[in-house]
Amino acid sequence: MSVITNFKKRQQFKAQKEQASVKEKLAQQPQSEESETTALTLLAQLLNVSEEKAINEATKYVESNINYFGVDPATGEDRSALVEVTKDDNGNITHVEGTDIKTAIDESTADLAEQTAELATELSTTADAVQSAASDVEGAASDVEGAAEKVSDSASDLAYTAEDINAATDELKEVAAEIKKPSAAQKSTSSKKANAQKNSSKK
Repeated sequence: MSVITNFKKRQQFKAQKEQASVKEKLAQQPQSEESETTALTLLAQLLNVSEEKAINEATKYVESNINYFGVDPATGEDRSALVEVTKDDNGNITHVEGTDIKTAIDESTADLAEQTAELATELSTTADAVQSAASDVEGAASDVEGAAEKVSDSASDLAYTAEDINAATDELKEVAAEIKKPSAAQKSTSSKKANAQKNSSKK
């Protein structure tokens, strides 16, 4: 057996002996009804239970070898606190600041709500900017479409103009051909006259 086990057994035996001694003394002392009622009331208040449960609760403590328990004199519900300790370079505590957990949570929640609201505003602004850019793109697309239609119309006009020019060219060719025909006849007449003159000169 280890030293620790022996020590625990000795402490347990000592506590049991003390409990038996207390029970024996209580059994030997005559108690009045009034003192029993007062003791029961005090025990119930001490354990923070009803008088009906006070003896059972106290017995549980005794059976668990609990011979000391702390009592929190503060009223109201238990509250947790967050403590921030500031130390200097030598490790000495220079400042201790305590904050109630509920207050810290409330502050964190408020900060988070504020950040969420700011983020929502930024997202809304971004969405507006995106929508405006989309409108600009749509307008530019309409302008491009209009310009394309104008180019198409201009191309059609040019095609018609080219056709007109071709037709005019054909007409000019025909006119030129017509003009050339009489001049050829004149040339043949002129050549006949020249031949006649040559013949007459030979005679």
